[in-house]
Amino acid sequence: MQEGFALHPDQFVGLTVHSTYSEFQAYFYNAAMYECPRPCLPHEEPCVAFDQSYPGMQDVSWAMHTGMVQHPEWYPELSSSSSARDVAHALYMRGLNKCPRICQAEESPGDFKPVVEGYVMAPSEGWLTTKSTTSRITTTPATTRAPTTTLGFAPPPVVPLPLMPLPPLPPAPTAAPTPAPTTPAPTTPAPTTPAPTTPAPAPAPAPTPPEPLPQAPAPKPKEPEVKVTAKVEVTTEEPKKEVPPECAKKSQTYTVMDFPGHLPVVTEDSDACQAHCVKQPLAEYFAFDVFMQTCHCPPFAALPMQATDVRGGKLRCGEMDTYLQSKAALPKIAPAAAGRLLPGAMAMVAIVAVSCLAIVAQRRIRLDTRSRSLERFDSSSLLPDDPELAGPEPIAE
Repeated sequence: MQEGFALHPDQFVGLTVHSTYSEFQAYFYNAAMYECPRPCLPHEEPCVAFDQSYPGMQDVSWAMHTGMVQHPEWYPELSSSSSARDVAHALYMRGLNKCPRICQAEESPGDFKPVVEGYVMAPSEGWLTTKSTTSRITTTPATTRAPTTTLGFAPPPVVPLPLMPLPPLPPAPTAAPTPAPTTPAPTTPAPTTPAPTTPAPAPAPAPTPPEPLPQAPAPKPKEPEVKVTAKVEVTTEEPKKEVPPECAKKSQTYTVMDFPGHLPVVTEDSDACQAHCVKQPLAEYFAFDVFMQTCHCPPFAALPMQATDVRGGKLRCGEMDTYLQSKAALPKIAPAAAGRLLPGAMAMVAIVAVSCLAIVAQRRIRLDTRSRSLERFDSSSLLPDDPELAGPEPIAE
């Protein structure tokens, strides 16, 4: 991807700069290049829940805090904003044994889809298959001559094609001839003298066995006690959560994605989005974008509509409805306690109001004193005390 495709992109037909590692691996697998194995399909292996018990959590932590910091070129498909779930999926796609496939939102642990090898043809593609037919050449000898024409000559006779001679078969193996039986010549045996025989000794009498001693009677076998035990079936499978049909519907969004003042947030799945929107006072629905991993909280006035890669629904449903009911059942302040707190609150309000009025009165007195002093200063400046500055006296007529 970084060298061959960057230098010679024309040699990789069908691949672009946006192609993933899986697409490059599939290209090499189909072309039988570099002994590259077949890439795994999205749901080929059983999935595992991504939580604290995930087998490859240490590898995910090392890749996030050490590998991506020191060697970012090792993870071109990841960035600083990638979550731990994205890092675990990237390690799984690289074939790390400790990092199995993570379950999606609509899957439960252990779910997978088996791979079917070969080509499956649809019924409408039946015309592509052709039936094998054999043609035989049959020749019939001409029994009647062809009729003559008015032109005075007959057409050439039809000559049948000669049959292809079969190749000669190898000769069958013949059995070798059996030789005739031969009779041997009679021979006379030489006379022999019998050896003297001695009678065999008589066998010794067998010893008589001793009489058996009287034995005590064997104890009667005890009858086995029969214990009736109840069969208890123990199942390790966790009960599946029954989610009402109106919760987290697939391909459902709303005309208004967020209420005023709310911005989309990033969550792991639709359940986390529902838990976030239930805390918002103006939210009535929730909508989770599976592709962008963003959570929206539509208001009450929003109308449902269809959209791809979006899971949405009402907030008051399933386990979240039970949470809201338990939250509404919290103890509230009794009216009697509120009545005891009301006089104290009114006294505090009265004290604050009196202090504000006193501050306003003092400020008004200061402003009046300052204005009077300014008026006195203006009148004294207009009537000078020095007679020389007063000017000449007016002349009497």
